[in-house]
Amino acid sequence: MKIKLKKFTEFSKTILPNEAKYLASEHLFTDDEKTEIINRLAKSAISNTSKANFDTNIDKRKYSYVKNWILKKTRKYRR
Repeated sequence: MKIKLKKFTEFSKTILPNEAKYLASEHLFTDDEKTEIINRLAKSAISNTSKANFDTNIDKRKYSYVKNWILKKTRKYRR
């Protein structure tokens, strides 16, 4: 059985708590679903005990957009 959002879930595990706090405070998304994605990702990164269960009903393109936005925002710090 194919795992939905496998790539994004694996990517979310690479986000450090300090990066998550920064990203949650910097986003200016007007789309509620993108905001939900970033908030779940931040909650998961900050809380080592719980892993995010991302909503599979949200369009995968929004996950892709958020992932690309995160990579762009953290590029200068991830070298």
